[in-house]
Amino acid sequence: MLRSWYDARTLVPDVHAVLDRMADFSYRVRSGEWKGHTGKRIRNVINIGIGGSDLGPGHGLRSAAGTTADRSMTFHFVSTLMEPTLRSGRGPGSD
Repeated sequence: MLRSWYDARTLVPDVHAVLDRMADFSYRVRSGEWKGHTGKRIRNVINIGIGGSDLGPGHGLRSAAGTTADRSMTFHFVSTLMEPTLRSGRGPGSD
């Protein structure tokens, strides 16, 4: 819905509702509760970033090195749909 004017205070509950849904989805993927299309646990996550929007998640993953994060998942970062190369890492800090 397009709005020419809005009160930001009315958007806060909507933003928090979306953040809660994102957190729930992330937890379910990491715990293995959310299955892939084959019915198996998701092991590969591909982040497609247009115009450099893959940089934040990639830096965040690398900065988590040394944490107790689950390293059984592999993360791939594509910086543009035109680039044929995947930059990937096996868990946090796996440069």
